[in-house]
Amino acid sequence: MSNARQVLYAIDAALRDLRDQIQGFEQRAENTSQNLVALQNQEAALYRQLAELRLEDLDDPDFPGRLSHVEQHVTQLLHERHDALETLRRETRETEALQTELEAKRDTMSATLAQQTQALEETEQTIHAQLEQQSDYQTLREETQTALDTLNAAEQKMLQAEQAREDKGRPFREDPLFQYLWKRRYGTSDYRANPIARFFDRLLARHIRYEANRQNYYLLLEIPKHLKEHTEKLREHTQSLLQSLADKERAFEEAQGLVPFETAVQDTTKQLAALDEQIQQAETHYQTLLEQRAGFTTAKDSYAQRAIAQLVEAFKAEPIPKLQQQAAQTEGYEDDTLVSQLAQLRQDETAVAASMRHHQDIHGKFTQRLQALTDIRQRFKAYDFAAVNSHFSDPQGIELLLTEFTRGLLDAETLWASLERQQRFVRYRQRRPVGSLGLPPDFRLPGGIRFPDTQRFPRGIRLPGGLGRGGWGSRGGGGGGFHTGGGF
Repeated sequence: MSNARQVLYAIDAALRDLRDQIQGFEQRAENTSQNLVALQNQEAALYRQLAELRLEDLDDPDFPGRLSHVEQHVTQLLHERHDALETLRRETRETEALQTELEAKRDTMSATLAQQTQALEETEQTIHAQLEQQSDYQTLREETQTALDTLNAAEQKMLQAEQAREDKGRPFREDPLFQYLWKRRYGTSDYRANPIARFFDRLLARHIRYEANRQNYYLLLEIPKHLKEHTEKLREHTQSLLQSLADKERAFEEAQGLVPFETAVQDTTKQLAALDEQIQQAETHYQTLLEQRAGFTTAKDSYAQRAIAQLVEAFKAEPIPKLQQQAAQTEGYEDDTLVSQLAQLRQDETAVAASMRHHQDIHGKFTQRLQALTDIRQRFKAYDFAAVNSHFSDPQGIELLLTEFTRGLLDAETLWASLERQQRFVRYRQRRPVGSLGLPPDFRLPGGIRFPDTQRFPRGIRLPGGLGRGGWGSRGGGGGGFHTGGGF
């Protein structure tokens, strides 16, 4: 029984956990960045107060007014920033709610598909149990099996002959004297030469025993050709039998009422694919929102940047150093209080900036984990690991690995490798363009047989072992001992 839904649910739960943690860090980082700008605005206000006390000493009497204007504008920007951030937070919450809703809907639909598939498989088994009692079906199946086995054996012989042609034919191809006579068609009716050339060619042929070697080489070249022609005839015959057997099975299935079960599975599969597309779009939109919120957590948003730019420009004004110097030299109580407050503000700004960098660092790590796990989830679906016939050997162990991943104790590649290592497909006969509900996509039938992707392979036919693994008996050796000594 498939437990892929359990694994996919665990991945979804880990994603939700990462989102919750990211939101917590975002909230703290956003508040910290807001505090940093507010502290800098307070610093401007203190400088304005200090400038008003020392107005008679300033070369620019309009300086306090400009600081007051900057202070008011920064305050307005902070209000606008807060409103924009609240809008972004609301949209993020809505997207998260949509993702949760879609994931729950997918889980329900996956359960429905699993039930429909099981009902289809059970009905199909019942129908084929009846079909296998028919003598004409048994005869056709046995004939098809025999043809397929014969085709497989013929193809193996053909491949062995082709390999022998390459291995044992190499000495013939590499011997210059033999190739000289072979290309001149010596020993055949096509040979043409003047009397002198014929005389020396005859001496050379005797010297290298050309006639016997020519026959051997000829056989090496011709046997694969004949075997290929024979295999092609067998392929056409086997292809016809397979198609007849599949058509007979299909006609019986339709007559026994299998089509409604198939239609139900196909419709749910299409709905599931459409739902996955919606989930994909929601994940992409959520990632975009995260990137936008990341700007607020690092004070890189347009509101904070404009506020900081105005404050920095104001602090560059010439009266600032002069105010600091005069405040330090006078004994006024108000001066000392303002200077003390300025010093405390700078300490607070340093601490807040350090805290913001810390939150940014942690937020960045969790965001990377979220993106990596989102990629794994998409790959999980792309590889059809969420299929109804997908099975994992240790789903509880995968849940523990996901917990380690969310904590940063495991990297994404190791997690994916564990998923691949544990996953297996149960061989259902359901026709399906992707996945392992039938023959694997790269499976190769003997003799180059092509079977339609939209049609199932006939039931009860035993496929030859070792297909698609490359290797048809021994391919080593070769050489054949042929040598003319023609290198002189």
